[in-house]
Amino acid sequence: MFNANNEVAIVGVGPSRFGRKQDRAIGALAVDASLAAIADAGLTVADIDGAMLYDGFAPDIYWWLEGLGFCDRGEAFEWIQDGRIAIDGEFPINTFGGQVSEGRLHGIGHWVEGVRQIQGCADDQPGDGARQIPDVENILVATGMLRHGVGVILSTEPR
Repeated sequence: MFNANNEVAIVGVGPSRFGRKQDRAIGALAVDASLAAIADAGLTVADIDGAMLYDGFAPDIYWWLEGLGFCDRGEAFEWIQDGRIAIDGEFPINTFGGQVSEGRLHGIGHWVEGVRQIQGCADDQPGDGARQIPDVENILVATGMLRHGVGVILSTEPR
């Protein structure tokens, strides 16, 4: 339930260098930023309760899951089966529907939903908790792809 006093702590930040790094695949820079944010927060991928991942195109979620190490390359379409990324699943993703649902806002909705998750107010109607991840503590917000990106860990507690 929403509490106006619920503060949101930014506990990890991982920027990527805009532009091309010759030793990395173009798409890897945004994943690198996300992994850097997780490390900056002193966490591991297993400590993340859900993620708001940039999804300008539907297959982008597969790319994120493979890059973050949830599954091997080419296996994400199988990994998401059986509700794994649903609100009550193992690793909820884009609980607000993502950009494919709300339109191309280039990551703004991801930030808003990440904050709402941490504050406990991810509602469709005030107070219904329809999109709320149970017992959430840490959310990865990762926006940008290709040659740029940023990853941030939002948390219920400062570190």
